[in-house]
Amino acid sequence: MTNEVALSGAEKYLQIALEWNQHLLGLPAVPLIIVGCICFGYLLKAWPHFDNARIPSWVVLFGVLFYIGLTTKSCLDDVKEAKTKLELLIFLVSWGFRSTVLGLVAGVLAIAAHRVVLRRFEEKYGWFAAIQQQKEESKRYRKAADGSMEEVKENSQPKTKE
Repeated sequence: MTNEVALSGAEKYLQIALEWNQHLLGLPAVPLIIVGCICFGYLLKAWPHFDNARIPSWVVLFGVLFYIGLTTKSCLDDVKEAKTKLELLIFLVSWGFRSTVLGLVAGVLAIAAHRVVLRRFEEKYGWFAAIQQQKEESKRYRKAADGSMEEVKENSQPKTKE
C-alpha cells in the first residue's frame, strides 16, 4: 500500500506551482530582476497613454528599485553585525552603491534582451500591433475646448473630427 494521496485537478496544479516556487527561490537576484524588468516594460508598453520612448528609463529605474528591494533583508541581517557607526556607514554606502550598480546592469540587460531577441518575436507575430495603432491614432487627434475631437495635422490648423 502506498502513502500517496490521489490529488484532484486543482490540487495537482497547486502542487506544480509550489514546486516552481521552490525553484524560483533558489535563483540569484539578477536573473529574476531581468525577467521582472522585461515584464514591467511590457506592462508599460501595453498602457496606451504611455510614451514608448520613456520605457527604457523606467525599466532601468525599476531594475534598481527591484534589486534594492530583493537584497534589503540580507542587508538588514548584515547591519546587525556592525560594531561601530563607522562600520555601519561604510557597509550601507557600499551596499547601496553595489545594489544601484547591479540594478542598473540588470535593467540595461533587460532592455538589450528586448531589443535583440524579443523584438524579433514581436515583429514576427504582431504582438502589440493594435496598441501601437491606437497610440498613433491618439496622436492624430486632440480634445478641443468644446469637448469635440480635432484632427492635428502638421503645418495646418486643427480640423474638427465628424
